[in-house]
Amino acid sequence: MRKLVLRLLLLLASASPISSAAQEEGEHEGADHSYVVNNLTIAIVAVILILTLIFELTHESIVEALEHKHLHHALDIVNAVNKEMTILGFIALLLFAMTRSGFVMRVSDKLLGQTELEKVGIGEIKKEGGNPYAAPTPLFELFEQVHITVFLLMVAFCGAIGLLLVAAVVEISRWRRYESIEFIELQRRVEEGRISEDHLKFWFLQYKFVNPSNPLLAHPKSGFSFGEYLSERLTALIAQLVEVSPSTWITIMALALLVRPVLGFGPRGTVKFFFALAGVLAFSTVLLYIFVSRLLSHLWPGSAAVAKHIENVTKPGYVGSPGEAPIDQAEPVVKNNAVCALVQGTKAVNCQEALFCLGSKGHRVTRIVIQLLIFAHVVTIACLAKMMLSGHSQHVIFEPMGYWTGYVPLLIAAASLFAFPAITAKFSTFTSVGYFADNEALRRSSEKLQRRKLARYYQILHFLQHKANVFFARQQNNIDDEIRRAKEVYDSLPVVTQKGYQDIFHAFSSNGEQPRVPVSNLFLMMKAFELDQRVPDCRRKIDEWIAILDTKKKGELTYPQFVTLMLFLLQDEAPEMKNRAVEERRLKDLFNAIDTDGDGFVTMEELLGQLHGLKPAVSRGEATELMAEIAGGRYGEIVRPHQLFTWVRAMEDRAQTLMPQADAPHH
Repeated sequence: MRKLVLRLLLLLASASPISSAAQEEGEHEGADHSYVVNNLTIAIVAVILILTLIFELTHESIVEALEHKHLHHALDIVNAVNKEMTILGFIALLLFAMTRSGFVMRVSDKLLGQTELEKVGIGEIKKEGGNPYAAPTPLFELFEQVHITVFLLMVAFCGAIGLLLVAAVVEISRWRRYESIEFIELQRRVEEGRISEDHLKFWFLQYKFVNPSNPLLAHPKSGFSFGEYLSERLTALIAQLVEVSPSTWITIMALALLVRPVLGFGPRGTVKFFFALAGVLAFSTVLLYIFVSRLLSHLWPGSAAVAKHIENVTKPGYVGSPGEAPIDQAEPVVKNNAVCALVQGTKAVNCQEALFCLGSKGHRVTRIVIQLLIFAHVVTIACLAKMMLSGHSQHVIFEPMGYWTGYVPLLIAAASLFAFPAITAKFSTFTSVGYFADNEALRRSSEKLQRRKLARYYQILHFLQHKANVFFARQQNNIDDEIRRAKEVYDSLPVVTQKGYQDIFHAFSSNGEQPRVPVSNLFLMMKAFELDQRVPDCRRKIDEWIAILDTKKKGELTYPQFVTLMLFLLQDEAPEMKNRAVEERRLKDLFNAIDTDGDGFVTMEELLGQLHGLKPAVSRGEATELMAEIAGGRYGEIVRPHQLFTWVRAMEDRAQTLMPQADAPHH
């Protein structure tokens, strides 16, 4: 009976309000915990997506900026960075997979065993339904530390490559600026003393490259840009430095094994090691900078001789040269030095290769040394940053000894890294001229220059043709003839194409007895169909055609006027609008309009005045080259009508072969 009463009391106690409230409170806390975990999961996914979006937008912005500045060869550097980042990302993913799959715990148990604290932690994780393989074993913590170090290595690597890329863009812009300065302006700056040594060096190297003393050396043909060629070579060098070869990885692994004893150093020994490492890296960088500067100094005679030649070359009776560089006084082919002969045997090398200790392989070895030093700086900066962020290192090293013991070697390594853009630019210049001239790079740079020049001339041609059409349409009663000719072309188009024009017109027209397209809607249409990306100076052309077609000045166009506007805007995509006889007649009218003094010739000033409003604006030097192109290579000669017509036909033929063309542009 007593046992029965006790059981009843226990049953009542378990069903009491207090017990029920405690159970409900536990369930409520569990629900709150689950709710927070779910929110955190969504937040983490959102952060990952936002970071991915930021990375993609940054990548696209860099690519678009390089393409806008015509630095297409610099895209190789971006692609090489993406490749190396992918490799480092897979390494980080592999480390994460090894820790979460239990491999690290099994290896840790076999090598180090399990302490009582680890057993308790594993038991608690199992009770909570978590992953027991993620227990914080010593090896697990070590893998996590390596994982963080790899991430910091990626950040430091991106920073170093970003530094090289920005410096390359600045250097390329400087070379292009030097090349754009005409000789008369250069001479004036020399006389006034407003010219830098780098500009004089660029001019002399360009002069010697175009006029080599050795006729067997590679030298450019017509249509050459020295700045573009150097840009091609510099970006190729940086791409090679970024893309690490297997042999370089093996060398880096061997160097990593040499620093194995450092892991056993105490706090003071670790600080001394990083101070010594930063000092060695800085000293090596200074020696490398002095070495490549000395190499480049062999290629030019100095500022005084070059400036004197530029200043006097146009004076009557002057006979002279810019001077001889030290390398010009050496024998073209010599025997390799004793060190090189000991390694490779006695060989014949050219005078530029003889400046390296390893002869013909010297420039390759120097490039590898530059690459290894850059990566040594990146690894050192990543390790120092990891130490600065580590709570253990802060407690054991920096708090007792001072935080300056971490900041000073970090700043030394970072400052030393900033010297490598100048080193790569000097080394690239030395290995691009003389005996190291690259025929393939010459061909690529010349081809890109010709394509860019062709695209520019084609833009000028379109602008002049547009001017001719507008000039003709402005004459009395000619606009009606233009609308009539556009209608004939429209009627010859397929029914599907005609319906397409009608649908576009009705989509942007205002309702009424006779639908019309307001001017404001025409610009909306331009943006909607990205006509401003396809038609050069699209907005300006629309404004000028509206001023002619809108005869009643109501700010709107009827359907025939709309079709006329569209066919003239898209005349390159409508072969029916191309009529050589009509174009020549209109160009002749335009020629007469440009020829303001009526002497039958167009001077440069008259041409520049007619090209006013073209974006980007035509410079005087560009106009000089254009006049020579139109006049058949005779520099500065004024243009006759038949020369203009011949140039127009030649440009259209070249554009069909060298520029991308659609298979069926209109139909």
